Amino acid sequence: MISTETKTINQRIQEFVVEKRTALGMSQTDLAVAIFQDKNRQDFISKLESGKRDINLRTLGKILKALKADITIVEF
Repeated sequence: MISTETKTINQRIQEFVVEKRTALGMSQTDLAVAIFQDKNRQDFISKLESGKRDINLRTLGKILKALKADITIVEF
């Protein structure tokens, strides 16, 4: 595991999405439906969680809403 000091924003988002999604008992497909209303977008969630895809702020907002979460901005 990478130390907190050296993790990128994308890595932190990836970990957060996996942890929160699984804590809520959601599958990747469930999250794709909540965000995009399309179960076929599960591949997007898979790539995001595995670090093969970056995320934009608009999609991050949709993910946070679907996961009933928010973020706290901290200094690095």
